[in-house]
Amino acid sequence: MSAKKQSVLVVDDDQMSRHLLKAILVSAGLDVVESSSGTQCLDYLEREIPALILLDIMMPDFDGFHLLGEIRRKHAADVLPVILVSACSEEKDIVHGLTFGANDYLVKPFERTTFLARIYNHLTISQMRKRVDERCDRLAGLLDVQRALGDMIPEAVMVHNQEGVILYRNEMLQRMCGGDAHALAHEALRALFPIDVIGAMERAFLRHESGIVEQEFCLLDSELKHLVVRSAVVEVGKGEVARIWSFRDVTKLRRLEADMHGEAELLSVTKFAGELSHYMRALLSHIGELAVQLGTIQDINVLAAQHISSISRSVQEGVSFADRVASLTAGDRYRPAEGESEDLYEALRVVAEATQLSVGERIAIKLEAEPSLPRVPLTMRSLSSILGNVVSNAVEAIEGQGWIRIAAHAEPGQHAVRVRVEDSGNGMDPATTERVCEPFFTTKAPGAVAAEMRPLKGLGMWNVHALVRAMGGSLTLSSKPEAGTSVVLDIPSM
Repeated sequence: MSAKKQSVLVVDDDQMSRHLLKAILVSAGLDVVESSSGTQCLDYLEREIPALILLDIMMPDFDGFHLLGEIRRKHAADVLPVILVSACSEEKDIVHGLTFGANDYLVKPFERTTFLARIYNHLTISQMRKRVDERCDRLAGLLDVQRALGDMIPEAVMVHNQEGVILYRNEMLQRMCGGDAHALAHEALRALFPIDVIGAMERAFLRHESGIVEQEFCLLDSELKHLVVRSAVVEVGKGEVARIWSFRDVTKLRRLEADMHGEAELLSVTKFAGELSHYMRALLSHIGELAVQLGTIQDINVLAAQHISSISRSVQEGVSFADRVASLTAGDRYRPAEGESEDLYEALRVVAEATQLSVGERIAIKLEAEPSLPRVPLTMRSLSSILGNVVSNAVEAIEGQGWIRIAAHAEPGQHAVRVRVEDSGNGMDPATTERVCEPFFTTKAPGAVAAEMRPLKGLGMWNVHALVRAMGGSLTLSSKPEAGTSVVLDIPSM
C-alpha cells in the first residue's frame, strides 16, 4: 500500500456535505478523496492509506461509530487519524466517539478557520509521529548493527547506568558469566571476580570520573587466569552518565609469553650447561692426571696416599656430575627412534614400587591404572625422569605419615593419556605454585639438604615441564597450603 501524505478521505452519504468539505480542503491545498458509504470507505482503505479521514456519523449502511470500529481494527489512531463530523452536539455523543477511537469530534456547523486549524493540527501530529517512527526504525537498525558488532569483538562489554542497571551487554559477557544474562552490574562482576578483587576494582576504577582506566587482574582460582579490564564514564543525557566496561581474556596470551620466556630460559640454561660440562671435564681430566702422577711417586706417605685416593673419588663424582649437566643439552637422548614407544603402565608400576620400597610404611603409594594403557612415544629414560621427579617432589612435600595417589587413564576420543599425581603434603601458596617449573627454583629451605650433595637442585620440575612440552604434552599444577598438591600430565599416546 502507498500513503498519500496530505490526502484527506471524506466519508459522508450526503453529496452536498462532501462537496462543501472538499471545497474547503482543496482551497487549503489538500488532496481530497470522496466516499459515499462505509463499504466504499473500507474498499478504498484496502488500496490506499490517506493522511486523515473525515467521517460522518449518520450514514445508512454503516453508522459512523460502527465504521470507526472497523477502521480501528486495522489502523491505530496514531497511524491514521479520524475526525468525526456530526450535527449531534451532546456530550455523550462526543464522549462515545472519542471512546470508540476518534482523534477529534467536530460539530456542524463549524467556522472555516477553526475547521482548517484542527485539520492541520492532526496532519502535523501525524507527520511528526511518522518521522519519529522512521527515526526509531533507523535507530533500531543502528542498534542491531551495534549489537552485531559488539558480539563480533573478542572483548566482553557491559554498559550500566548510575543505578547499576545493565543497559547493554554483548554475547561474550554472557559467555564469561556462565551463560547468565544478569540485569545488574554487580551481579555480572561477582560472576567474574572474587569479592576481594571487586574491592580492588572499585578503588582502581570508580574514583575516576573521566578518561579510560585499564588494569590487569590475575585470578588464580578461575579459568580466566588473566583478565584485562577497561572502564570509562560517558555522558548519555543531560545530567545522566553511564559506565562502560570491557573485559578481555588474555590468559592464552600470557601463557604464550610464559612459554616463550621459558624457551628462552631453556636455551640459556642449555647453553650454560654445555659450556659448564665442557669446562668441568677439562678441569677434572687435568686434576685426574695429576692424581695419577702423584700416585706413581715411590716415597709417598700414608696420609698423602689417602688424600690422593680422596681426590680420585672426588674426580669421579665430578665427572658424574658433569654427565648429569651434559644431559640437559642432550634432548635427543630422551626421544625414541621414529615409530618406537614405551609401556606407560610399566613405567608407572616401576616408579610406584620403587618409591614404596624407599619410603617404607611412612607413605602409602596407591597406583590406579590399567595395564591396557596406550603406549607413549617416549624413551624409558624420559618416563623415568618425568614420573620420578614428580613423585620424588610429592615424597619430599610430606612430613610424617601421608599418601601419594598415582592415577592414569586414556582421554576418550583423544590420542592422549592423563597422568595425575596427588599427595597429602604441605601444599604451596599461589605465588610458589606459579614458579615451581622455573629453572633453579626450589621450595626447600636453605640448609634443608646440606647433608647430601644436590648440585642440580631446582631443575627437577623444570626438566619435567620441558620434556612434556617438547613432546606436545602439557603440565598443570594446582596446590593449596595444608591441602596437598596435584600435578596433571597430559601425554600424547600412540
